[in-house]
Amino acid sequence: MHRSELILTSDQETTTLVVDDDEINSVATGLQLEECNVVKGTNGIDALTTIQESKLDLILLDLMMLGLKCTKVCQKIRQKDS
Repeated sequence: MHRSELILTSDQETTTLVVDDDEINSVATGLQLEECNVVKGTNGIDALTTIQESKLDLILLDLMMLGLKCTKVCQKIRQKDS
């Protein structure tokens, strides 16, 4: 199930994906990025799905995610871009 959702918007065209399984961390990070469009995900699968569906300028991944780990997500992103 794809659980990413747009949580903050602005007039700027910068879009940041924040992936963290801890809701408090992802909301706090989103609030700190108030001048960006912030898309939230809760796990590695959400991240990969959102990356395929969206034009992103920045991706912030939790190092200790459940399921698909941050390092595997990074490897898959690099494979996609090469």
